[in-house]
Formats: sequence, C-alpha cells, structure tokens
Amino acid sequence: AVTAPASNMTHKHLRDGAFRYLDNTLHCEGVNLTSLGSLLGVEDGEDLTPCYIYSRKQLLENIRSYKSAFASLSHRIGFSVKSNYNPAILKLMYDEGLNAVTVSGNEIKLALRV
Repeated sequence: AVTAPASNMTHKHLRDGAFRYLDNTLHCEGVNLTSLGSLLGVEDGEDLTPCYIYSRKQLLENIRSYKSAFASLSHRIGFSVKSNYNPAILKLMYDEGLNAVTVSGNEIKLALRV
C-alpha cells in the first residue's frame, strides 16, 4: 500500500499539484495509488515493483512554470536524457520545445527517435 510515511512527511510536504494525499493515501490525478495492482492486473501477492508513476499534467505544469519564469530572458530549457529516457517522457519534452541534454551516443539516439 502507498500510504503516508510514518516519519514527519505529511501531505503538507507535497506542493499543490497532481500528487496528493487524500485520507492518508497517495493519489495521482485522483487515482488512488493503492489500487494500481488491480488496475494493472497484478494478482495479490505479486510484486508491483519497480513501478514508476508519472503525471503528464504535473510535468506540463512544471515545464510551463519554467517557461513563464524565464519568458523575459533569452533562454533554452534542457532536459537530461540520462535522468529519464522513457520514450513518452522524451516525446513530451520534445513536444514542449525542450532541448535534449545528452552525454553519450546512446542518449543522442534516444533523443533523435522521438
């Protein structure tokens, strides 16, 4: 289950966005993340790890915030391909006009494929 950590981390530590705790359970864009197993067809007792959750809405909001913050300056916003080479994420970054920041030939290939 994906519930609020027992430490000092609470819903107050998440900025207002696509991820939030509702009734001590983490949600992404309104989806209760404890239900991911059943949504993905994972049977009880099967591992659901690793499982990466992305919010297109949150990514777009973050990108547009950067664009807005630097709008009055000559700038380029880059996305490190090494940080996340998920093709859907790379495509989103490309569609939003971000530059691919690469350090290897393989990263260049990944960036050019989108």
